[in-house]
Amino acid sequence: MSRSSRKDGVPWLHAAAENGWSTLANRLIVSGADMSATAEDQATAFHWACGLGHVDVALLMIGQGANINQKDRTGVTALDGAISNGHQDIVDLLLDAGANTNSGDENGMIALHYAACHGHLEIINRLVSRGDDVSARDHDGWTSLHYAAWGGHESAVKTLLGHGCDVDARCLKGKTALWVADNVGKERVGQLLIEHGSEVNINVGGWTLLMEMVKREEEGMVKLLLDAGALVNTRFWTWWTALHEAAMRGHSVILQLLLTRGADIEAKARSGATALIESAGGGHIDVVSLLLQYGADVEAKDRAGQTALHLSAAGGHGTLVSLLLKNGADPGAKDMSGRTPLDEALRGGHKDVWRMLA
Repeated sequence: MSRSSRKDGVPWLHAAAENGWSTLANRLIVSGADMSATAEDQATAFHWACGLGHVDVALLMIGQGANINQKDRTGVTALDGAISNGHQDIVDLLLDAGANTNSGDENGMIALHYAACHGHLEIINRLVSRGDDVSARDHDGWTSLHYAAWGGHESAVKTLLGHGCDVDARCLKGKTALWVADNVGKERVGQLLIEHGSEVNINVGGWTLLMEMVKREEEGMVKLLLDAGALVNTRFWTWWTALHEAAMRGHSVILQLLLTRGADIEAKARSGATALIESAGGGHIDVVSLLLQYGADVEAKDRAGQTALHLSAAGGHGTLVSLLLKNGADPGAKDMSGRTPLDEALRGGHKDVWRMLA
């Protein structure tokens, strides 16, 4: 093993940087240690010192001529690492030393993106005050506002909006900050974005923001969008609605929210399926029960002629079959192939259901 490395292969200069041992780092550098040498991830000792917040080591290495803009394997610089971990003193040190804030990692993320992603307000303000562009985009078209919203950082979102970020800037996939809002603070972030005029009825390829939030089962965001005027009956190109999505996923709370806001309970997808048929196929008894309470047609058929009872029987959902029968479902209804719910139960080997229907 080389004397320049520990037994585990980590260069001694990296070890000194990792632990904040400035005296050892100085001794190694004076003895000829290569500050551009990298670990397995191609990060230098300088990366490690800055990412871990060791100011003395970072200051020493800058004074000894370290390349402050060197990138690791993924294109991350020491500045990016310091920002990610919120080391304001290191960030100030690097900026004063002339660090490049716009070099971009392999995904095109620049310093301001990192600050927004992690919600570091002081760093955001420092970068903006020096002229960094709040509208700059990564390779996917994400702006700093996208990153702040994705991270659920309400204060960062508010700060960026105050600096002039476009509230409805779309990434290459057509998504706005409101669309990508996530993590713990997403609802507060969503409210803030809507208050600043973010469009609630946007769609990506016909798939609406409301449908997306139903798909993610984000109850709070669904309510937020509905309160802001999201259109509840917009259809995807398959004629699918937000109600179909909630029914298919078995989310009774979201389904009721949609129904109370005027969702069309008998809307049919291109397959002919209603929300009741979709929920029955998935065995979602709570959703089926709710739809029946709201007056869903128990005899509605899809394009194959199958009813909710056909699908419940095929899936062996005995409790659901019983509920549908009590609400007037016809056990003798025939689909386009002439099969009844009884036939579906037999074909699926569901003897208990077959007995209920016989």
